[in-house]
Amino acid sequence: TIGELQAQIPQVPWLDILTKIFDAANVTVSNDSNLVLEDSMYYSRFHKVINSTKSSVISNYFGWRTLQEIAPLLNTDYESYTLDFQKAAKQSSVKGDRWKKCIDMLVGRNGIAKHLMGRLHVDKYLSANAKRKVVRVSKKILKSYKEQIGRNDWLSSATKKKVEEKVQNMIPKIAYEDKMKNDVYVEELYKWTGDIEQGTKLTDVMKGFRHNNVITNLMLLNKPYERTKDFDYVHPAIVNGYYIYTDNAFYYLSGALQFPFYADDVPLEVLMGLLGWNMASQMQSGLDYMGGTFEADGFMRPASFWSTKSIEAHNKKIACFSKQYENITDDHQGKPVKARTTVRNDELDNAGLQAAYRAMQETEQPASSKTSSQLSSFAGYTGDKLFFLSAGIGMCLYMRDLKLRFPDRTKQYSSAQERINFPLGNIKEFSHAFDCKDNDYMNFHAQKKSCSYW
Repeated sequence: TIGELQAQIPQVPWLDILTKIFDAANVTVSNDSNLVLEDSMYYSRFHKVINSTKSSVISNYFGWRTLQEIAPLLNTDYESYTLDFQKAAKQSSVKGDRWKKCIDMLVGRNGIAKHLMGRLHVDKYLSANAKRKVVRVSKKILKSYKEQIGRNDWLSSATKKKVEEKVQNMIPKIAYEDKMKNDVYVEELYKWTGDIEQGTKLTDVMKGFRHNNVITNLMLLNKPYERTKDFDYVHPAIVNGYYIYTDNAFYYLSGALQFPFYADDVPLEVLMGLLGWNMASQMQSGLDYMGGTFEADGFMRPASFWSTKSIEAHNKKIACFSKQYENITDDHQGKPVKARTTVRNDELDNAGLQAAYRAMQETEQPASSKTSSQLSSFAGYTGDKLFFLSAGIGMCLYMRDLKLRFPDRTKQYSSAQERINFPLGNIKEFSHAFDCKDNDYMNFHAQKKSCSYW
């Protein structure tokens, strides 16, 4: 609480400071108000730095930070001063297009009017059917996980029950909040901006939006967070999917519901390969041993709910992936890949692809038993082939040779080639679909070296 913080660090008038801040939003705080301190050591040292620093230095610091924020909004003279400063500080001094900077400040990834941008994106680019269709895909994957875990024979009964509860309570948060389509709700989000019209100076626009965002954030204090309804996203229009442990929810945002990841008229096999795999990998984050630190409702535990027996079995699964991925030679460096930092995401990739494939198989009309007719150029391809090709295409990327010769050994993800070859090779139906010979590189099952999670 504020009172407890005051007792620990009495040199700083915490209640007075916070009262003045929250007064702007007409929100009352007291010594009984709860606080979340992510770095208590910082606050315990804060007053020592302030008290030992000259007032002129503190004033200059705040003046400099204010100018640093304002300078990009001013005319080109001030922009040149900023570039000179960045050059002297050995930072990037590349001069970009001012119009791009202005747009990015308002509606970019960290823009101050990102909800407006999200609404415009949804209205212009997202079909009415897109969200419904992708929600159905996500529910098929959750059902696939539920059935796989139900058949699992290496989890203890207590651990299996808890994992099944997480699947049952996991929430798909797709594209955007439904209330984003409500004009009254969106207008309410920006009612504190003041008078802004065409011709208003950018500095005044930014000031109005920043003031609005501060007020709306302060007003959230003491209001309940609805796990099943509220969205915790950076920006609804970005191309991204992720899992939030404290929500037990996975997100697949509206920016990703467009070409090349989504189209209304493509068959389920393609959607499962392109975006279903990504979704399933995010879900896996909450279902494995590390996900066991959080309950089905998102509350954090002091330790994972996984039993010792289940953890030992989990570690054997992970060891299989580690051995598999490390038993390769980097084509560009000519030496084995060691000391991997990617094993968690290797697990997620593999478990996710297998769950997405099972979800496709377990539909009312199994994709593997028919030929898709919705893609005329691929009329001779079975559903399985379309799924695996789509999965590979979705993971492909272009990299320069220089980047490949000097990879980042602290990276969290394997190379695109590995992220395609290993998960696909670990599914025996892949080899069947493409008539792979027993000694073909990716026929891991025939060579007795495949790995799986569930």
